Amino acid sequence: MPDLTADFGFSKQEVLAKEDPRACYNFVGGEDAGLKRLEEYLFKTKSVQHYNDTRNQLIGANYSSKLSPWLANGSLSIQTVYHKTKALQSKFGANESTKVFIDELFWRDFNRFWCMHNGNKVFSAYGIYNRTYYSWKPDLKIVQRWRDGQTGMPLVDALMREMNATGFMPNRGRMIVACYFAMDLK
Repeated sequence: MPDLTADFGFSKQEVLAKEDPRACYNFVGGEDAGLKRLEEYLFKTKSVQHYNDTRNQLIGANYSSKLSPWLANGSLSIQTVYHKTKALQSKFGANESTKVFIDELFWRDFNRFWCMHNGNKVFSAYGIYNRTYYSWKPDLKIVQRWRDGQTGMPLVDALMREMNATGFMPNRGRMIVACYFAMDLK
């Protein structure tokens, strides 16, 4: 394992996670922290059993799993989360929320493989289907205002500011800001 201070030039303060009082859940990297969060969400709080009712909320530590950072960087695998969730279902019973949670894991994996399959086309201006009828109007000033949370749309701005301040944005928030960026700001 690389030494982040020696090998990459980060200071000790940059490497050590500091809690941010604005964050609803403070991310600490690594598999151990990811597994701890998974156990917390599934077994300690059993919040997954209410996932279907809470997953569209925007603020709070347990309305969703908050596993995205660990899944995204490979510290946790979909397979691990799936099997732990199945273990929870075996112990406490399956319900609509645990089923929806597993479906969302599959969607995440599908999208990962869809992006791998389509390669760099997913980053092209009009997507993999070249939908030029959208008539994007790239204006770097508008893009910067969106990035800074200065669009004038309170929900979009709040979500972007939360991400800028804490490094986290809930899944529903990611959908909202992306849709606003693409469809409204063009």
